[in-house]
Amino acid sequence: MDRGNKDPAHVERGLRSALNNPRVSEEAKERDREILEKEFKDDTSQGGKDPDHVARGLKAAIHNPNVSEQAKEHDRQRLEQMGEGMAD
Repeated sequence: MDRGNKDPAHVERGLRSALNNPRVSEEAKERDREILEKEFKDDTSQGGKDPDHVARGLKAAIHNPNVSEQAKEHDRQRLEQMGEGMAD
């Protein structure tokens, strides 16, 4: 797909934004998912989330005093499943 002189990072953000916009049709969202997967090598079935960012977020939640102990335990389990340890 020809994107002209557009910054690829901006194009990718726009496609991701469309996926979360309730006004965008399911057909358009499917097309955008395909473009993301093909042109940006992204598997949107995983939410397109960087595993390192997810791990950092989970670790932050574990150290947050406003998060319940039950939620912290769940986050610890998710980190273990991801192969991440709690080094700090």
